[in-house]
Amino acid sequence: MTDFNPLTTSSDVTELRMKFNRELGDSCRNAVVLPFLHSFPKNTSSEDELAKYITDSNNVAKEEIVKSVCVYSLQEYADLFSAEKGISESDEVPIQLAKNL
Repeated sequence: MTDFNPLTTSSDVTELRMKFNRELGDSCRNAVVLPFLHSFPKNTSSEDELAKYITDSNNVAKEEIVKSVCVYSLQEYADLFSAEKGISESDEVPIQLAKNL
């Protein structure tokens, strides 16, 4: 692993990303690096222009029906579980309830 140098002048994102992945791989072989999200230029089209484009059948190559899904965070699952079981954060969980989990 190379020495950390906070005074580095490199600002090339690709170079920094490659160095980060290499250094992380050297220090922790089982690490996984999620890709960075790229920033996109600001959209210059108005909402009306987009609506006209989207609703024009000449611009629709394929139509799909999408069902909505609800994805909860772990905190939301914990809150729902607590509400269903009537448990508050200050309560101690009964042993029998904990065993049933």
